[in-house]
Amino acid sequence: MRWNLSKPRLAVLVLFLLMGSSLAQMPGGRRPKSILDYYFLLPPKYLPYLTADSRPAREAAIEISDLDGGFLKSGLATDEVSTALALFKKSDGSDLIAVENRACPAACSSSLNLLLYGNDQWVESRMIYYPLLIKLRSKRRFSGNI
Repeated sequence: MRWNLSKPRLAVLVLFLLMGSSLAQMPGGRRPKSILDYYFLLPPKYLPYLTADSRPAREAAIEISDLDGGFLKSGLATDEVSTALALFKKSDGSDLIAVENRACPAACSSSLNLLLYGNDQWVESRMIYYPLLIKLRSKRRFSGNI
């Protein structure tokens, strides 16, 4: 599935992503403050290109880091396999993390995961947000304006 989001579509997507609630905390009672904090807490299954899951391996894999903008990209130097993380602030002040995994060895494929982090656990929230996106896409097909 390939998504080509224009600015209005992206704005609507972000609006839907800001719904819901979650209390994000790091071990020791601290809350993750940046996309980098979430990257280091992310389970290894979302970073398939890492041969060893360690902090130095994750640091070495970072290609782009925009802490103010809430964006981070990591992957192989060849750019055949990469992971992009984007941090969205929800209306209740908690965070939603979008994780896109892309692989382009011969033909490109990608997957999108929407994650919440709270109580030292990750929760995939796509079942909360994907139905809204599907409904939005259906409306666009019929109206042509979204």
